[in-house]
Parts: sequence; C-alpha cells; structure tokens
Amino acid sequence: MRVEVVVDLMAIRDNVRWLIQQTSAQVLVMVKANGYGHGSVAAARAALAGGARWLGTAFLEEAITLRSAGIESPILACIVRPGDDLAAAASRGIDISVSAPWAVEAARDAAQQVGRPARLHLEVDTGMSRGGP
Repeated sequence: MRVEVVVDLMAIRDNVRWLIQQTSAQVLVMVKANGYGHGSVAAARAALAGGARWLGTAFLEEAITLRSAGIESPILACIVRPGDDLAAAASRGIDISVSAPWAVEAARDAAQQVGRPARLHLEVDTGMSRGGP
C-alpha cells in the first residue's frame, strides 16, 4: 500500500487568517514535529503569511531549524530538557518555556555566556504533569 500526504499550505494560511479575524489576541501557531509531518518551515511560512505573530515548537532544535531557514518572527520552544543548548536559544532570540529552577538558572548562565538576554515563559504545572504544548 502506498501512502501519500498532500498538504495545502494555502489552507494553513487561510485557516490562520480566519482564526485571527476571530480574536484580538496575538496568535501562536505550533509547528512542532516537523509541522505535524507537513514540513516545519513550509507550515511556519504559511502560518505567518496568514498573519500568525508567533510560532511554537516542542523542542529547541525545532526552533533553531526555523531560525536557520531565515524565519525571524518570535518563536517559543515549549520543552526545555537538561543539557539543551540554551546559549543557542539566547543568541538566536528564541523564547523558551521553563518550569523548574534549574532551567531558569541554566537560561541565566547561557544568557551571560552569549551576552544577550534570555527570554523566558514561566510554565506552571496545574496538575497534568505534562510539559509543553
């Protein structure tokens, strides 16, 4: 059996545009897991063309892929793991979500290392015990 996925990037763009028309909030579009298998860079560009202000990824490596492709919009990497290169996040202007004191300290150290501020979003576990998006 042959499987084929056809992604209509204009549908992503148009769906984001419609969503933005429904709210006054800034919209963040998640493009984790390689854009859910559709290609993270292509999906990100389509979302931005639709008016998304932010992009979100699960992991820092995914955010770095977007920056390396020339995407300059704000990006939030939702899951920070011990050993992640937080200096790469700070130097590329990638926001990170932190949920523990060790992550805040690691981000501070990374920011000092590269001489740029670390941009942090504080995650509070309200009982699901599940990090990220």
